[in-house]
Amino acid sequence: MVYKVFHGLAVLFGLMLLPQTKDTFARAIIVLQIAAIGLALFGYFVSLAMILLAISTLLIVLYAFIRMRHNAQRAVVLLIAVPDLLVLAHAMNHWPGAHLFALLMIIPVLVYVFGVLRDRAAYKNEVGFLTILFYSSISTLVHAVGEIISSPE
Repeated sequence: MVYKVFHGLAVLFGLMLLPQTKDTFARAIIVLQIAAIGLALFGYFVSLAMILLAISTLLIVLYAFIRMRHNAQRAVVLLIAVPDLLVLAHAMNHWPGAHLFALLMIIPVLVYVFGVLRDRAAYKNEVGFLTILFYSSISTLVHAVGEIISSPE
């Protein structure tokens, strides 16, 4: 249930930040993320939602290499997107230990807090999709910690 709250916040902030985003590619990524999370929140086509999230995260990685000029900013975007992509791949494939691997989501959370929030003006076009990934990362991290605490092992 907690994940629905964080994903709902992600959609809300994504919708709020969409008009401020001037880059068409970044806007398309945000719309794709909102559509994917919306499908997942309402329980329809969850597999399709996960595929759309994976595609949107791949597009973020592509965006970082195509549109971002400064290596430091590119690194921040990649440090937020790549762990999310890896955890999503683990979850989609039902690999064992996926909840342990999900602890990697601490990386995007810390990078967002200390990188993006500190210099938000430098990420004016990227803050929308990075915020969605941030809330998704928190949701995944909370779920992983809950799985670890409740596991009988």
